[in-house]
Amino acid sequence: MLRSEFRLTGLAFVVYAGYAAVLLHPLWAYNGTHVAGYDYFNYNWNFWWIRFAPQHGLDIYLNNFVMFPALSNYGYHALTAFWYPAWALLEPFWGTLTSINVIITTACILNGLLLFIWLRSEGIHPALALLSGVMLQTLPITRYWYYNTHLNLMDWFWIPGLLLLWKGIWSGVVRRERLRITDFAGLAGKSLIFGVALWALLLTDLQFPIFASFIVVPYGLL
Repeated sequence: MLRSEFRLTGLAFVVYAGYAAVLLHPLWAYNGTHVAGYDYFNYNWNFWWIRFAPQHGLDIYLNNFVMFPALSNYGYHALTAFWYPAWALLEPFWGTLTSINVIITTACILNGLLLFIWLRSEGIHPALALLSGVMLQTLPITRYWYYNTHLNLMDWFWIPGLLLLWKGIWSGVVRRERLRITDFAGLAGKSLIFGVALWALLLTDLQFPIFASFIVVPYGLL
């Protein structure tokens, strides 16, 4: 059963990666010369700034560049710090435009894949789960975010991801009548991962905790 589910997940990954290639092909056809939408400058600059500021002893979120000595809030210019490690790893080799395209494509694949994995964990038929992931990948509003470089709003994989993490904690408790020390250690590790995921959610965009609260909290109570 586990091996069969693993094969299904592998097949789903291939489908979502292929669909992302079709959906985002203009970004790659014109990679390096064209950019996605009117917000491209913000996120390319954001990641440069997140790297530049600490190197020069500057605060990422506050500075007095505009109206000295008054401070200006640079929170908008440090949005989506969650994706910064990926950009920092790729940018020296491929440049910022290609790195951003990799991030957009990765998010597109994860949107479909994590929704598929969560729906399968709930017993949804593979075909319906697969179709649901494709729908999330291709919704008009989702495509709008891809094609306007809204790296902070395209990351809907967080919702099924958090549901999966919570389900892992819950199942670790209910499967056992009596918890041993080793069980507590495993649950503590899962809880720590869940906490890190919530922190990463905050680093993606402050709107996502609002979205997640209307899904993750009721699911947790259920």
